[in-house]
Amino acid sequence: MNACRNKGFTLVELMVGMVAAAILALMFGAMLFYGYTGWVRLQAMAEMERSGALAMHTMSRVFRGATATKIKNVSGSSVIVSNVNSIASQSFYRSGETLKYGINGVDRMNLVETGLTAFVCLPVSNNEVRVMLSLRVPAVNMTMSLTNIITLRN
Repeated sequence: MNACRNKGFTLVELMVGMVAAAILALMFGAMLFYGYTGWVRLQAMAEMERSGALAMHTMSRVFRGATATKIKNVSGSSVIVSNVNSIASQSFYRSGETLKYGINGVDRMNLVETGLTAFVCLPVSNNEVRVMLSLRVPAVNMTMSLTNIITLRN
């Protein structure tokens, strides 16, 4: 008598295979999640760095074309530079979480769109100005501070 052997998987083999597939799916999902989270943090940090660099570059360009007598109204969160490169006045000031740049009293550009927590512009000496920016992205819990000492034209 020949015993007929059933071909196929047993219930135990199927359960082991399903558990192994579930573990692999969880590992793959975790890799995707942490990879995406890292990418989001990197993009936020790059945008924050770009905004800060643009603001510092623009302020440096304007301040380096000025003399100490042309920088007026230097308060903690705003500065006006007058008569630089035949432009009547240029201003940098904080409005909420935005750093604005204006020419002749008209807003031209938002140097920092959002996330500005501090903007300080203080005279260091007769021909130097210290500019400090603090930026943050609360969604990814990151903060960056930038400081630049700009030497004015004599």
